[in-house]
Amino acid sequence: MEACEPKKNLGLARCAKLPGMIKGMITTPESFKATEVEAVDPDFWQDALLAPSGTRIYLWPDFVNMTDNSEQAVYENTPLAVMAVRDGRYNFRFEIKENLCLHKAMFTHRAISGRVFFIDVENQIIGTLDSDGNLIGFSIMLLNTEKMMISNGTVSTKSPVTIVLRDNLELDRDGALVDAPFINTLARLTDVTLTIVGSPTASSLVVDVKATCDDTPVNGLVLADFVLTKNDGMAQTTPPASSVEVNGRYTISKVGGTAWVDGFLNLVSATALSVEGYESTGPVVVDIP
Repeated sequence: MEACEPKKNLGLARCAKLPGMIKGMITTPESFKATEVEAVDPDFWQDALLAPSGTRIYLWPDFVNMTDNSEQAVYENTPLAVMAVRDGRYNFRFEIKENLCLHKAMFTHRAISGRVFFIDVENQIIGTLDSDGNLIGFSIMLLNTEKMMISNGTVSTKSPVTIVLRDNLELDRDGALVDAPFINTLARLTDVTLTIVGSPTASSLVVDVKATCDDTPVNGLVLADFVLTKNDGMAQTTPPASSVEVNGRYTISKVGGTAWVDGFLNLVSATALSVEGYESTGPVVVDIP
């Protein structure tokens, strides 16, 4: 037989932790979860931000405004009774102020599934617990990036995002808070573009590495961050080789060994890159005269 949920005691508690104003969010695949230990480990979160695209999580820019558009509980009123119909639904609208490039990138994240963690102004990660006690995000019914709000001279231009949660019980019954003082140290993943400068030779090439969005030079890469392949995808011999960098422009050269031929130059994966938080948008053609 169906049984009512056991009642929990409502005694006094010294702890007064509640979710605060939401300042950010992390979107994840459906399968993403964190154990009790992983949930407080900054390396766990950073590794997940740099993971391959199919399993990667995304840390969104901080919000500059939020509006709670949640649907309130619905009741039926009759002359004889007031009856609860449904609990309503959590619905939030956030505003982000960054740049046009990021606004366009956010449109690729529109979704009707997946999960989301919220981050409040106390640097608490707000999520829910699965049946095994793992921390997971709230199930998303709708993530909709809206058209840009253009400045009218009295308010600034912003990018709105609406999040509607699928199940209010994930917070009301199984909600969880995790202290995350490390949240502001996590690196958001940034796309970078490689551009060959001049004409490569069989032993030397020059490449610019810049942020795709605004052409900011990416500094600090080392030789091991670059992968030079032939047209068939096989690696080209590089040692002994060296890399010299000046403001995001890298000169890669070698002495002796097999001559380089036409192929492609790319960066290693984001997890293997020596400078954290960057990912190549794809290989660049190396055409040796």
